[in-house]
Amino acid sequence: MNIPFINILMALLILFFAIVLTSTSPLLIEITKTFQLSLAQSGTVFTLSFSGFVLFIFIGGFLSDFFGKKKVLGIALFGYAVSLVLIVLAPNYLVFSLLIFFSGGCGGVVEVLANSIVGEINTRNKTYHINLLQVFFGIGAVIGPVLSALIVTHEISWKIWYLICGILCFLLLLILAYMKMDLKKSDEGIHFSEVKDLIKDIKFVFIILCMFLYTGSEIGAWGWMSTFLKNNLDFTILEGSLAVALFWSAMTIGRFVMGLAILKYKNSALVILLSFLSSALILISMIFTHTLMMWISIFLMGLFFSSIWPLVLSYGGEYKNSSSATLFSILVGAGGIGATVIPFLMGISAEQFGSRFPMTLPLFCLLLVGFIFTLFKKQDRNR
Repeated sequence: MNIPFINILMALLILFFAIVLTSTSPLLIEITKTFQLSLAQSGTVFTLSFSGFVLFIFIGGFLSDFFGKKKVLGIALFGYAVSLVLIVLAPNYLVFSLLIFFSGGCGGVVEVLANSIVGEINTRNKTYHINLLQVFFGIGAVIGPVLSALIVTHEISWKIWYLICGILCFLLLLILAYMKMDLKKSDEGIHFSEVKDLIKDIKFVFIILCMFLYTGSEIGAWGWMSTFLKNNLDFTILEGSLAVALFWSAMTIGRFVMGLAILKYKNSALVILLSFLSSALILISMIFTHTLMMWISIFLMGLFFSSIWPLVLSYGGEYKNSSSATLFSILVGAGGIGATVIPFLMGISAEQFGSRFPMTLPLFCLLLVGFIFTLFKKQDRNR
């Protein structure tokens, strides 16, 4: 088993997943026009995608613990590729919704298993390697909005973007098929009876809650960014896409920096710092709407959001001393539920109260994450 090559492939899978996922923000404007959707209805694109994400990753997590992570990862990649290609043929919003649901689910399994595999094969500095994987997510998240926006601004159908992504997904599947992996199965897996025990663990439940709150806030922040900037500051599609790309560029820079900080400081301390700083930047972006200030706020927001997700994920894994796919599925799945609920609520609030109001929801969510991890830090110190 060639660990460096596996790490590279998992990084490419995460990069690809990020490209597809974050392209939704600039494409959402065109999707809304094609199917004649309201703001609240537009939010269902995120809801459907992450509903599939949540459902599939729990199933995929349990199956991979029994049948092997590589087999389940290969099936998920195949389903991901097929659903992306079929979006081109979607004649109406109902069919499009079903395909978004399915692609979101398969993409979720890919993300969970990539993180799980990296966590398993890199026994030393697990947190560092998982955070590094998220750097590639950041790179993909910069590429996705820019390339998809260029397609739209050149008056090419947004559906062509999904066709290109589907073809690339098939190529990644071929690489996976020829790569040898010696991975564990059920002996490290968490089974249904153990899931009940996890839910009884109050601290673990609060870790799950933090994944829910943070992921929903992050998806809501960048997912609605292009639309809200267009509505509030008259940004063009390309400018809105560049804003999303700037956000993720800052996220990537932040993850490089946090990769070094992780080696010196505890996860809980870093989560507290980043959560409170992120809340402060959201508040500033809501108060000051000058164009230059908005660009600065978006960059700093991405910088401070940067490593909260991998830090919370790693904290949960270290707390339970496990890297099973099921454990990762529970934590990432909680984030997926947050990504289903919070952006949808933001869409409803935007329609009811205006496009500036919805960012109050991520603001309070991140404050709560910071408060919870402050309690964790005190608890860990008293051990």
